[in-house]
Amino acid sequence: AQLAAKGFVVGSAGTDARDDEPASDRAQRTAAEWPGGPLDLSRHRARLLTEQLLAEATHLFCMERLHRDEILAFFPGRARDVRLVDPEENDVDDPVGQSPLAYRRLASRLDAAAQLLAGGLVSSASSS
Repeated sequence: AQLAAKGFVVGSAGTDARDDEPASDRAQRTAAEWPGGPLDLSRHRARLLTEQLLAEATHLFCMERLHRDEILAFFPGRARDVRLVDPEENDVDDPVGQSPLAYRRLASRLDAAAQLLAGGLVSSASSS
């Protein structure tokens, strides 16, 4: 909500995503049981990161170094804009095929990272 109020648009795309694939059942259940209030992922669809999406983005946050490196191999001029989502620059592994606990851990980790990132973006937008 803070980001939208400052004019940011948040989206999701993957370097190896299958276009239009829904969120996994486990991801949907994890979101529906989220302690901060249920989140509905039923309408979420994966999309592949395209050159157009990259050109439209002002900031890109990757879960793994491999993703960042793939993007920068083709767009080295975007090095300032492409960062890892983890503030300590660690990879964040996808829990696909793992237990519900792994999904909950990922959700908590991404939530904490998103709070930090959003706070930094809102602060930088306010000081511009």
